[in-house]
Amino acid sequence: MNIVRMGIFAAVSALTLSANLVACSSDDTTTADAGPAAQPGTVNTQNAKASSTTYVGGVSQAVDKNDGQSALGQLIAGAQQAQGIVTPSAGGGTAPRTANVRLADAIGQVSQAITSCDDACTGTTCTFKSCGSDEGGNSIVIDGTLSWTGGNLKCVGLTYAITQMGGTKTTITLDCDVTATSSSLKGTIKSTGATTLSAAQAGANAGELKWSSDTTFNDVKYANGKPTSGSVKVSATYSVAGQSYSGSAEVTFP
Repeated sequence: MNIVRMGIFAAVSALTLSANLVACSSDDTTTADAGPAAQPGTVNTQNAKASSTTYVGGVSQAVDKNDGQSALGQLIAGAQQAQGIVTPSAGGGTAPRTANVRLADAIGQVSQAITSCDDACTGTTCTFKSCGSDEGGNSIVIDGTLSWTGGNLKCVGLTYAITQMGGTKTTITLDCDVTATSSSLKGTIKSTGATTLSAAQAGANAGELKWSSDTTFNDVKYANGKPTSGSVKVSATYSVAGQSYSGSAEVTFP
């Protein structure tokens, strides 16, 4: 499972340089919260690129190497990175970093959860039925389907339910439809996530924190699991303390 751990560690160590880009309205991007209309957020282009790059590695592990477990590890790593694509703009609120750190700790144990799901994969399909692990105070349960028949990678309701020490609960869901042809990718990966924060963790931001992202691959060429050319459009929303922030970025490779 070394490939899985490499993908996970790459996700939680992504750089955090932010750039302000033109933000989408709530009609143009996936909505993570049903509250007030989303405000323009700060878009972290490096997290958007890192998340997309990790997704490419996950697709390659399944389609090129027929390794569903390694693909699963990289897909969840990419979804965790998506949490940091959009954050509140200056003056618009504060993102509780405690949640990011605690979630990263739990994501680091996903490889053990995947190992316990060894019987879930047959041929080019993995069907997860509440399998996972309960170690180090963190419980991780995986449900849903991952398949890659004929070069078409699909995730259907692929959900990770994470309960951390202290009672913090996080749910991350992936829905994917990506086709790999002649070392190029086209399609979309969508991720949504939600975590609960206590007053001790987040102060005035206590409650539910949500995020979502849509990553659309526009003829992305890749080699050895890494993108070499092409582009992706990433749209994301981040919701905290009853307010949503949204934005989008066009990322080019390499």
